[in-house]
Amino acid sequence: MSHRERLLVPWSWVLVALAAVASVAVTCALVLSWPLVLAVTAVASVLVGLLLWQLSSPVVADAAGLRAGTARVEWRWVAGARSLDAAEVEDRLRGRADVRAWRLQRSYVPGEVRVELCDPADPHPAWLVSSRRPEQLAAAIQEWLQTGQEDDRGGR
Repeated sequence: MSHRERLLVPWSWVLVALAAVASVAVTCALVLSWPLVLAVTAVASVLVGLLLWQLSSPVVADAAGLRAGTARVEWRWVAGARSLDAAEVEDRLRGRADVRAWRLQRSYVPGEVRVELCDPADPHPAWLVSSRRPEQLAAAIQEWLQTGQEDDRGGR
């Protein structure tokens, strides 16, 4: 079982980003020539678009391991996973989480999964990963762990 999702930003953020780009365009139109206004607006649009895309980080659990944003961990270093309830997510968003845990938290995503790690060289004992489908992500991680353990017993 694999799991793939992109933590897309809310539409309201896109509207605010469009308003910011429009504001830059109007401000530039007051003092610059039209070719420069178009160039500045194009650059601002690309930068804002890249920022929104980066905030929409993917979460993927597949044969290679777990990927959350730009971070990756192989299954051999994952000890377990569980979805967090609403109160636990709120506590972690308010800063009451283990400060050593690596985080991919998005305030606009209601769910979260805690992934326990067993790598002695890693300074992070766990990952806190936002997910719109935390139960499915935790189940996918547990399934990959069980499959890997069975393969290890089979002489992999």
